[in-house]
Amino acid sequence: MKNKRILIIRRAYYPAELHVKRNAETLFKHGFEVDLLCLQKPGERKFEIINGINVHRLRIRSTRSSLTNYIIEYSIFFLYISIKLNLLFLRRRYSVIEIDSMPNFLVFAAFIPKIFGINIILYAFESMPELWQQRKNIGNTNIISRILNFEEKISNCFADKIICCHDMAKTSIIEKGTPERKISVVLNVPDDSIFNDQLVENKNLYQNSIRIVQHGTITENYGIQIVLGAIKILKGEIDLFYDIIGDGEYRKELESLVKLYNIEKYVKFHGFVSFNKMIGIISSSDIGIVPMLWEYQSPNKMFEFIALHKPVIASDRMTFKQYFNEKEVIYFKTGNSSDLSVLFKNISKNKIDLQNYSSNAYKKYENYRWSRMKEIYLGIYNELTNSNLSL
Repeated sequence: MKNKRILIIRRAYYPAELHVKRNAETLFKHGFEVDLLCLQKPGERKFEIINGINVHRLRIRSTRSSLTNYIIEYSIFFLYISIKLNLLFLRRRYSVIEIDSMPNFLVFAAFIPKIFGINIILYAFESMPELWQQRKNIGNTNIISRILNFEEKISNCFADKIICCHDMAKTSIIEKGTPERKISVVLNVPDDSIFNDQLVENKNLYQNSIRIVQHGTITENYGIQIVLGAIKILKGEIDLFYDIIGDGEYRKELESLVKLYNIEKYVKFHGFVSFNKMIGIISSSDIGIVPMLWEYQSPNKMFEFIALHKPVIASDRMTFKQYFNEKEVIYFKTGNSSDLSVLFKNISKNKIDLQNYSSNAYKKYENYRWSRMKEIYLGIYNELTNSNLSL
């Protein structure tokens, strides 16, 4: 029997990250033994089995703050992971080890298994060089950019296979010298078994007000401040209510903005909530909003809204527009609160047919469903383990 025992490593919490959960459970359902190594929250067990996945957790702080703290935390995580990975490998003898970025250099924690011929997958959820350049408004010649590009390049070279979350990331990696044959694109779409038509409850469908919703980790890049600026412009003109689901290091600054703009009655921070509550909040909304500021980030939130038949307003990033055109998603100028406020005015005056956008986007989404993407994902494992997987 072929060895179908694999290890996934992700510097995040499990099962909180739905895309990691989706991947792990897909592999398990198709006959793999899946171990997963991740961070541990207070109150979580160091080891437990969740839906067949053997979850090993490490208690390491994660603050997502300055570059110095990133380097320190990544280095500590690399050290811990290297030790734990090799101890598990001695007992479990994996056939494939999947490293989920960031950072990319975690692949080198699998140096010893690599010597023994174990296949290594680098799953690039983020494009760190491009994200850093946009965040700091610097170019490729900057010393930090050079370091990050070098880190990405040697990590890609070490890995046997690379998975990207969108085509722009793949193009960028190829342009930097990685052979195209090593790279596959698996769109970061929601699991069909979770995000399906049974969850759809269009409760609101704006009558006297418009309710918008956004979910995920709260960072500056998510562009929530741009939406708050639009609400400030429209305050007293239309009733525009904004539900923000999630938490993160940028939340306090946003809460201060809400007070400064005097828009407390229009904005609600829900924090992290249960999946069912999140779906309830989204179902009660009229529009899902994805106001991301930077390129090269997977449009998974957009896919989730569309899977739930919600019309979407998004910043006009090419990362989004490569999958949905202007008849499928309502785009506004990235970072422009004034332009966004005009869209909300037109919606309130029935100048924009939300249902038409929602229907068009859902038709396009049929091409991107997880039932299609998982064939690519399982195909990679099929190739690396020489297994005959039933897709």
